[in-house]
Amino acid sequence: MELILFDLGGVLIELEGLPFKAQWLPIPGELLNDFWISSCTVKSYESGRCTSEEFAQEIISELKLDTTVSEFIEHFNFWPKSWFPGASEFLMKLRIKYTTACLSNSNELHWERALKEWKIDQFFHYSFASHLIGSVKPESAPFIHVIEKTGIPPEKIVFFDDNIKNVESAEKLGIKSYHVKNFEETRILLEKLVLI
Repeated sequence: MELILFDLGGVLIELEGLPFKAQWLPIPGELLNDFWISSCTVKSYESGRCTSEEFAQEIISELKLDTTVSEFIEHFNFWPKSWFPGASEFLMKLRIKYTTACLSNSNELHWERALKEWKIDQFFHYSFASHLIGSVKPESAPFIHVIEKTGIPPEKIVFFDDNIKNVESAEKLGIKSYHVKNFEETRILLEKLVLI
């Protein structure tokens, strides 16, 4: 393998509960994941086609959330908590031997934190964000973008993501892909693949 490609949220970066406060939701929290994956508003935001304020207003309207735009944005901004324990140290060792990259469905709020707070550019040779690419996983375009920008063919890329649809999409392009639920699963799997 020449390139190890990671999703961020849920794989290397720990997420803090729900993207919104549970008490704002008129629907059960377990339904939220399906909504998030299928929402045209989320896709538009993570493709860079609307502002944070427009995104917040649309989500509040769609879910009938009992909150304001400013409250929503404040909470949503800190939905990603930080690195999973040990993840950043692990990446620093990994990038010595391999080319590493992240490919995240992200947005202007979370990406600013990724660059300034988590300093992801120190841990990856390449950092790719959906809102800057203009398309989101599981569309094929983000993966094609990675292949073109790195110059590394798909058969020499291994990819880890916590969303099975993203994994399946990458596999269709010839990328060896794995579905993981957290950093610990990712670390163990890399050891089994004899990549570390």
